[in-house]
Amino acid sequence: MMTLSLTSVFILEKSIKSFFLLAIIFLVRPILNKKAFRSASLILWIVLLIYLISPYEVELGIGNVKENSILSYLIAFTNLFNSFLGWLVNKISSIYFKLNRLIGSVFDFYLPRNKNL
Repeated sequence: MMTLSLTSVFILEKSIKSFFLLAIIFLVRPILNKKAFRSASLILWIVLLIYLISPYEVELGIGNVKENSILSYLIAFTNLFNSFLGWLVNKISSIYFKLNRLIGSVFDFYLPRNKNL
């Protein structure tokens, strides 16, 4: 059984995934330029643009996968990547939270204040 759903994503998570998608495009593009049709590179850039513009992500659920098939390894790799990405987003967001507090406190103490207020 296969399910398809749309989910909303955090902006930070989407930007990190788009960085990896951009790296994949840069790796695959030379191969496509040699072996595929001319507009294959353009299609990859359009996919990236649609991914960046859209506020949602498409989730694809696949059931009844054989134990040692290529698809099962691919699903395990994507699950591992998503769990690593979740950990990375939590770490980066905690760093940004501390950095935003530091910058806000610096602005609060060192910017000139209007004494008429």
